[in-house]
Order: sequence, then C-alpha cells, then structure tokens
Amino acid sequence: MTALTPLFCGANMSIRILEVSANSPVGVPVWPLKMIIFVAGVTLFLQGLAELCRCVLCIRDNEWLDRGEDVIELETALQQQFGNKEEGRAS
Repeated sequence: MTALTPLFCGANMSIRILEVSANSPVGVPVWPLKMIIFVAGVTLFLQGLAELCRCVLCIRDNEWLDRGEDVIELETALQQQFGNKEEGRAS
C-alpha cells in the first residue's frame, strides 16, 4: 500500500489546487488525469491481492482454480471467432 501513497498525495494536491497545464494557453485541467492514475493504481493493487489469494488457495488445495466461463485465453477466443486457420487459409 505504500507504493500508492505518492500517487494519492500527488492526486490529492492536484485536486486541492485544481491543477492545470502550464504549457497550454487555455489551461487544460491536469487533476482529472492524476486522479485516474491513482484509481488505476488502486485497481491494479486489488487485482494483485486477488491473484495472491488465488495462488494461496492453489498451494493449499494443490489444485488450480477455474476462472470461470467468462474468462478464456485470447488464442482460444480468436479461434472460436474466426475459425482455425491452416496454411494461411481459413478452414
């Protein structure tokens, strides 16, 4: 969580002063972008915790958990969508 602290501090200060770009003559707001970066960091942190829990369960039960039917490998999805290709031609 300490890795997210600088992101929060930067976003918080940016929101408090309603930071705008100094390089733009119209003063494009920068604070919404900094807030998006912080929210993305929190989301990635939560995803990492979920994967960590999944790995701990895998080690404990000695069995890899199924991700469900809504998550499939990209290669499998493309093969289902476009069909198998052999020698550069669609089958």
